[in-house]
Amino acid sequence: MAPVEKPEPFFMQKGAFFDAVRGPLFGGTLSSSQVNGTEAILDRALAVRTPLRHLAYMLATTIHETAATMQPILETRSPKERSNPSIDVAIKRLDNSFAAGKLPWVKKPYWRKDDEGKSWLGRGLVQLTHKSNYDRMGKMVGVDLVADPDRALDPGIAISIMFFGMTSGDFTGRPLSDYLDGRTADYVNARRVINGIESARKVADYAVRFEQALLASGYSGDGKQLQAEKPSAPELPPGADPVVSGAPAEPTLPVQNVDPEKLDKPLLKSKTVWQWILTFLGAAAAAFGGLDWRVQILIVVAIGLSGIYAIKRRADIAKVYREIKAEFDA
Repeated sequence: MAPVEKPEPFFMQKGAFFDAVRGPLFGGTLSSSQVNGTEAILDRALAVRTPLRHLAYMLATTIHETAATMQPILETRSPKERSNPSIDVAIKRLDNSFAAGKLPWVKKPYWRKDDEGKSWLGRGLVQLTHKSNYDRMGKMVGVDLVADPDRALDPGIAISIMFFGMTSGDFTGRPLSDYLDGRTADYVNARRVINGIESARKVADYAVRFEQALLASGYSGDGKQLQAEKPSAPELPPGADPVVSGAPAEPTLPVQNVDPEKLDKPLLKSKTVWQWILTFLGAAAAAFGGLDWRVQILIVVAIGLSGIYAIKRRADIAKVYREIKAEFDA
């Protein structure tokens, strides 16, 4: 009897992957929680042989739907919060947004508690909502989510919901294969797998970045050669060891708390802002001290207005800085 051929093991260089996403997608810093959450998704993909583009879009969906925490979250959680809000706080936030007209796509507030005191607001990596969806997805992954909807926040269950829902098309009737298995990947319309085209362009941009990182890591995809043009990707760093599916878990990657310009601090607490202001004023006094006092005032006012404009655009400057730095670091 001929021996049964085993499929080639999936592998990737996780260090190369995290190096490629740290700057462009996480602002130069990855917490241990973000690493662990991302790694759990990668390990599931390696185990079930997820196609490369499908995985790229799942990761893109996760970073968008979880406020970049890469962990299952409760709806309305802010990126600045270290933990999920209580159900009651989340409901109040949704009620306030709904009353202010910020949720025009919502016809009926699905988050309000039912007769049993349960809320069917968003939970997980893809923000599962509505009791009927909890029931259907729970049956698909073998967990009674109707009895305990908070189980959708369990990392393993949340990953299963995302993988089953996005690959089978169970969320909206449209699977990832409809948009990502052709000659070109339609990352924009792939958003319809989740909920129409809300934030479609933003999630598509994330997906391209994740695809580049997966290619850089040597992720083996589904074993098939991609037919489309591949986006440019950074070269693998020397000495990176492949991680084989099923191998013992490697130690958590070291976290680099790097943000050289610290451009995200509040204005009055930012050393960068005060350095800008003092530099502008000092330069004006030194360079134009011999001019008529009225001319000096006009120059100082012009410099001050330029400084105020630059301060107001700090978020944009930070984004551009990180993107340029990420390209050089890659």
